[in-house]
Amino acid sequence: MEKIKEMDPQGIDTCFIATASFGSSFSSEVDFLRKFRDEILNETPSGKQLFEKFYEKYYKVGPHILKEMIEDPETLAVVRFGLVHPLVNYLKLAYDFPNADFDNLEEPWKSFLTSTRKELENWLKGSLEYAHNLKDIDIWNHYQEANKEDAIDELDLVLRFVLRSLESRYHFLEELVEKQQLPIICENNEYSRFKKKLQKSGRTNEEINKIIKKK
Repeated sequence: MEKIKEMDPQGIDTCFIATASFGSSFSSEVDFLRKFRDEILNETPSGKQLFEKFYEKYYKVGPHILKEMIEDPETLAVVRFGLVHPLVNYLKLAYDFPNADFDNLEEPWKSFLTSTRKELENWLKGSLEYAHNLKDIDIWNHYQEANKEDAIDELDLVLRFVLRSLESRYHFLEELVEKQQLPIICENNEYSRFKKKLQKSGRTNEEINKIIKKK
């Protein structure tokens, strides 16, 4: 385990506050944050933009917070249990929350899970909209202008991790079709590749037919 007093933000991973909070850059919590960064945020241009902007601000305040954590064990405990641990757990919940139908569940589980899913959707949609605003892009009206690969990746991310119910995914795609942002017209070789990617992510044939179309 790393010694917190020897930590230097200039020489360690970007998750230095989490590393200090959990005592090691190899803790499962810090590993998860890297996974979330690499497998979710950095998979799309908008996600990368969001992380870069977050890290720009984080790096301004992070070293000062780390210094207080190093000098005061009580501050370390407050940051860990009051801020970092709850945030990591909420990100884990967002990452692992099942794309399932809750209609047949008994109460109180049906209401609890439906409400939690809605809260997660609202939070993740807000984050995505913020990322688009950084690039002066309308989240709902840019897919025809975007690079096809980037557009497919971003749509896949939205449908996998942001919109967690069949109803919300259906309305999202229908709105894009009505606004003539979908389907994305593809050459035959592109269509086959994109279709396999979307199928691998669990997209239904109905969803795929709304997203892509052969030229």
